[in-house]
Amino acid sequence: GTDLFAGKKDSDPDVRFGREILHINWDTGHASRRGRLFSPVHSLFTLPELEFNTAFREDLYKVEAPDALTPVGEGEVILRYKENEFSAATAFAGSYRCVVAGFPFETVIEQRQRFLLMQAVMKFLEGN
Repeated sequence: GTDLFAGKKDSDPDVRFGREILHINWDTGHASRRGRLFSPVHSLFTLPELEFNTAFREDLYKVEAPDALTPVGEGEVILRYKENEFSAATAFAGSYRCVVAGFPFETVIEQRQRFLLMQAVMKFLEGN
């Protein structure tokens, strides 16, 4: 989100791509310090609490600046940061489908949590 929106005008192609194609708007970077996520309401994304890495580790990089993303138009929030309820991930279903997260998927710490999250994303993208 930061790369698409920060310091750019509404007419910039990156901003237009974010809003018109990904159906997101960028709210802020550094949206979470703890890296804990929860699912709000969407039935496909009824997941246990998830956690992404926010600490220095040898085996997994630290997420220092996760983004808060707001859905645009018919987009919807599918994950929120637990500490402040900012939107952590959005989904859009129209003539195409997309899911956008404000944190790197690969930094979700537990393998089972990554599996469940990707399973939910794939079901959503398939239209199930």
